[in-house]
Amino acid sequence: MRHLSLLLLSATIAFLLHGCKKDELRYTLTVTPHYHVDGQELILDTIMYQNAAGNPYSVNRLRYYLSNFRFVRSDNFEVTVDGGAYFTDAREGTTLTLQDVPAGSFKGLRFNFGIPADLNVYGNLPNTSENVGMVWPEQMGGGYHFMKFEGYFSSPTGTDGYAIHVGNNACLADITIATPFDVDADGSMIIGFNLNEILANPNTFDMDSGNYTMGIMPAMLEISANMHNAFTLEQTP
Repeated sequence: MRHLSLLLLSATIAFLLHGCKKDELRYTLTVTPHYHVDGQELILDTIMYQNAAGNPYSVNRLRYYLSNFRFVRSDNFEVTVDGGAYFTDAREGTTLTLQDVPAGSFKGLRFNFGIPADLNVYGNLPNTSENVGMVWPEQMGGGYHFMKFEGYFSSPTGTDGYAIHVGNNACLADITIATPFDVDADGSMIIGFNLNEILANPNTFDMDSGNYTMGIMPAMLEISANMHNAFTLEQTP
């Protein structure tokens, strides 16, 4: 009996050690957004693109947050690899670094476009100049902008500006990219971001009819709904 107990104890220890060793397989992934407009590379400050409504437009500013990164296993279990929020600036070519990512095979990834409610309170993000510059007015709900998308467009009367600003918890978009990938080493991912999808699918945004969204909840919700179709996984780890 004592011999059997020792065997069971040895087997248990071996199992635990094997499990701990497996759990130690953690990696670092660099995530790089790739900006394009229906396949055209993004060039800032030039009216050279056309949206679904037929508006010729430029992109002069694109600042936004990505947050709450989760990797989806084959059984639909979501592994939260980073629950924080990342300020991202297209002009600066901002990249994101996900640390302590578990090894495994995944059928897709999920993340939020915007900031989860528990972080979307002024002061809950680090007091950097970038975050301070994204503060949403307290009288309009407080927290932070989820996105500032700005530029110019050609209208029937000349050249006008547009400012598509989105904020408030109701406008948080939960993005799913159903592209399989494996994590078995440090690596990088490229997430494609089609800016024309901000202005279309399912909601066509006509700048001639409205070129400003801040605080206009129906317009912000339409833009938030469009974000679900804006992202693809172009390069897997």
